[in-house]
Amino acid sequence: MPRTFGRLVSLSTMLVLALWGTTGAVEEVQLVYVGSTTTSVWRGIEQGLREANILGGFTGYTYTVEPVNPEALLGAQRDKLPMAVVAATDAETLQRLSA
Repeated sequence: MPRTFGRLVSLSTMLVLALWGTTGAVEEVQLVYVGSTTTSVWRGIEQGLREANILGGFTGYTYTVEPVNPEALLGAQRDKLPMAVVAATDAETLQRLSA
């Protein structure tokens, strides 16, 4: 239990810091999530998203995270790619997504 909580806290913190560092003229920052939405990882993503939108409200940014399957992401058109991908999946899928 403490180990899972620690991972959630660190995942949430990393997501907020990554989103905080996003710069530019974009008002809506679109991210996608590849992984199960029934795990503690997804709950950490949701928590980080809430925190990022609280911070983003002061800077003019809003953040969205959409769960997608790897095949949909691999088939996305180049001009429709998200700003960032958060993945909680196996090594084989990560390699396919990074190619």
